[in-house]
Amino acid sequence: MANNAVSIRPVQDSETGALSELIHDTMDRSLGADYTAAELAQMKRSFTPEGVARKLQGAEAFVATGADGSLAGVAARIPHESHPTASRLRTLFVAPHLQGTGLGRTLAELIEERARAASDVSIRLGSTRTALPFYRHRGYVVIEQPGQEPGQQPGSQPPLYLQMGKHLHVRIRPEQPGDADQIRAVIRDAFQSFGGGEVEVALVDRLRHEASPFVSLVAEIGGRVVGYIALSPMVAPRQAFALGPVGVSTSEQGGLLGTQLCRAGMAACAGHGAGMVFLLGHVDFYPRLGFRSAGALGFSFRGEAPPALMVATPAGEPPTGVKGEPLQFHPAFDDV
Repeated sequence: MANNAVSIRPVQDSETGALSELIHDTMDRSLGADYTAAELAQMKRSFTPEGVARKLQGAEAFVATGADGSLAGVAARIPHESHPTASRLRTLFVAPHLQGTGLGRTLAELIEERARAASDVSIRLGSTRTALPFYRHRGYVVIEQPGQEPGQQPGSQPPLYLQMGKHLHVRIRPEQPGDADQIRAVIRDAFQSFGGGEVEVALVDRLRHEASPFVSLVAEIGGRVVGYIALSPMVAPRQAFALGPVGVSTSEQGGLLGTQLCRAGMAACAGHGAGMVFLLGHVDFYPRLGFRSAGALGFSFRGEAPPALMVATPAGEPPTGVKGEPLQFHPAFDDV
């Protein structure tokens, strides 16, 4: 960290008032470009001294202090209420004059280290719109795309906080020579309840040799491949990719690997100039990543437009200004 005069220690119960002041000041000076005055007022009501005390109750919490003892930052984690192998980053704020010095990174790394020490697999959080680039740089992905909350319509006001998370032990990388057998094993394991995965294995083997460019990524933990995603260029429309198959070993499901693989794959497609990504997938999962009904935009596949036929931009947003047409996937999909 650039500022060596800052030290980090556990929070004291008597500091909730000072922490409330720090957080309110940080919100006022750092979030104004991304929130209205009414939104900021609503958010600040959660960080009164009483609110801070509630958020830190049962949490593993730390403060950063300057050489004069003044509070410079705060971070806290708690066990996630819905995911038994996950932590929730309860709060992370850095005083405006110390933003950009590395203090935020140091506090985030400390929380992640403590989550690993608690044997957690993943960590989840609610990010402000302003902090989105910070967390993305640290490998977090948006779990619930803005506009995907129950009952919220596309184009409506985005939420105050964006739900994000990441797996604490995974590395996502391009497929390398020698990975094919592990990829086949992952696909068979992931699709064992959907016909055994042999069709998907054959599809990937063919795409690997015929599709160009071919996005083929693996998720690796401790040198072992535990997740896989393939994305291939479509015949029609041009400058579009098809997502699939994607699979995660059954022993690793539920830890955000599928979400991180999809985000990484879509980002790779953007690097190849893709404007849209299509898939046939689960209608309860993929809308959380920004996918919408392709049929509603006039697209069809084999003369039909089932709800499972969905489309998004590589950034995870609904396409705009597009004219629907019959879809043509790579010929390898003809036998699927």
